[in-house]
Amino acid sequence: MTKKLVQSLHFAFAGIKHAIRTERNMKIHMLCALAVSLFGMTVPLEFGTRVALLFAMAMVLFAELLNTALEAIVDLYMGETHRLAMVAKDAAAGGVLIIAVASVFVFAEVVWLHWSYIASNVSEIAYWGAFGVSLIICQALALFLARWRFTYWLAFAASVFIYVPLFFFTRDVVFSVVAFILILLSLVVREPKHV
Repeated sequence: MTKKLVQSLHFAFAGIKHAIRTERNMKIHMLCALAVSLFGMTVPLEFGTRVALLFAMAMVLFAELLNTALEAIVDLYMGETHRLAMVAKDAAAGGVLIIAVASVFVFAEVVWLHWSYIASNVSEIAYWGAFGVSLIICQALALFLARWRFTYWLAFAASVFIYVPLFFFTRDVVFSVVAFILILLSLVVREPKHV
């Protein structure tokens, strides 16, 4: 039983790694999830708001994983270009787009509801926001420039270095853990690509 569970987790993580390594949109979604996590670390949020943001982030990543899986199945079974194969791929991509746009609206609503806090703490949020923007830039370099080993490791090390003060400042441990997991997931792009 335990061996099967470990094996199942291994296969699930292999699917996540494949999507991160091969899908540009998965990398973009990870950067957006990191930005939302950094917002959640900076602004105090109520329980329901936290759950809504975490669920929206998870749904976008889940939808992208399903899209990747569907594209792989279609490519595996279609030896030639077919109109229905394109319909399936386009519909799956459309599903990801709908979830992503809905998530943007959820985030915009959260920002709107907390605007008075943001406006009254502009200098503090701008200070930590500079750390957040720097972290996202470093993560973007790590995710998209992984083919250059030195650049990748420099960007990853800078991400961890920038994350540390954010962790000690955080107003929410859950978002802090999510942000750290997203940073660690960028490690998988250094592995060789398998199709």
